[in-house]
Amino acid sequence: MKKLILFLVFCFSSIFGKAHEANNAFFQIIEKGHSVEIQAEFPWSIRSALIQFNPSLENSSERKDFEKTFEDYIKVNLVLIDIHGDTMPFSGFSELPNNGHSHQNNYSINYTGENLSQIINTILFNVYDSQVNYHTYQFDGSEKTFETNTVNTHFTIRKPSQNIFAWVVFVGLLLGLLLFWKRTK
Repeated sequence: MKKLILFLVFCFSSIFGKAHEANNAFFQIIEKGHSVEIQAEFPWSIRSALIQFNPSLENSSERKDFEKTFEDYIKVNLVLIDIHGDTMPFSGFSELPNNGHSHQNNYSINYTGENLSQIINTILFNVYDSQVNYHTYQFDGSEKTFETNTVNTHFTIRKPSQNIFAWVVFVGLLLGLLLFWKRTK
C-alpha cells in the first residue's frame, strides 16, 4: 500500500509540477529617473552559463567567485544604450527572493542613466542555441514586450531623436556669424 501511495504521489507531482524551461529567461525593465532597474528571472541553467564564461568556477565553491563572474557576465551580455548611442554604466545587482521556486534565480540588475533606447541581451546564448529572453518594458502606465534570441540579439525601445530645432538654431547662428564677419571686412 505504501508503494502504491508513493507511486501515485510521484505521478501527480510529475503531472502537476511545472518547471520553467531551461532556455527561457524573463526581464522586467523599469526606468526610474536617472537609472534603469531590470528585474531578471533566470532558470537554473544560469550556473552553466557562468561556468562556460569562466571555467575556473568549476572548481570553486566560493560565493564571491560566482558573484564576480555573474557581474562580469552581465556587463558583457546585457548592454543598455541611451538615445545618444552611449552605453549605460552597470551599477550593481542584488539577489531577489525566489518566491519558493528553487529552479530559478531572481536578480535586480541596475544601470545608471536615462533615456534608454536599445538593449542588447545575449544572456544564456552561450548555453542554448534555442535560448529566448522575454522582456517587458514599463513606461507611462503601459508596457511593451520584446524578445531576444540568437538571431535577434537586440531591440530598440525608442529611436534616437533628431533634434531639428537645435540644428536650425546652429545653422542660424552660423549664418549670422558669417554675415557679421562679411560686414566687418
